[in-house]
Amino acid sequence: MPHIRLDLSSLRTEQDLHEALKQALGFPDSYGANFAALVDCLSGLRYPDEGMIGVALGPDEVLTLHVLNLSAAAKSVIDLLLCAVEDVNTRELQRGRSPSMGLMLARSSAERAGGVEPAGFAR
Repeated sequence: MPHIRLDLSSLRTEQDLHEALKQALGFPDSYGANFAALVDCLSGLRYPDEGMIGVALGPDEVLTLHVLNLSAAAKSVIDLLLCAVEDVNTRELQRGRSPSMGLMLARSSAERAGGVEPAGFAR
């Protein structure tokens, strides 16, 4: 199954996320860097002829986003990512297909070694 690694530790703004996803997934130069454009591009995973994304999936494949350091990202970045994946998968379900995206969450080894905890959490 295809997978893309996305480290959120340095992404502070929604525009940072838009740029990181554009580079990682091959969005077109005309990408509008807004929520609607993000969902449209991600929805093209199973429709490569549309030219909206550089990653192509087969009918039953799922793109896994290996998201590192979610707890280090700004809330607006997290919300944008989660809502976009939710909308893309909802579109697929409405088309009678299985979801096309999944998320795998982890902290980087450097962050784990340092014992960094997300704000508001304690062991």
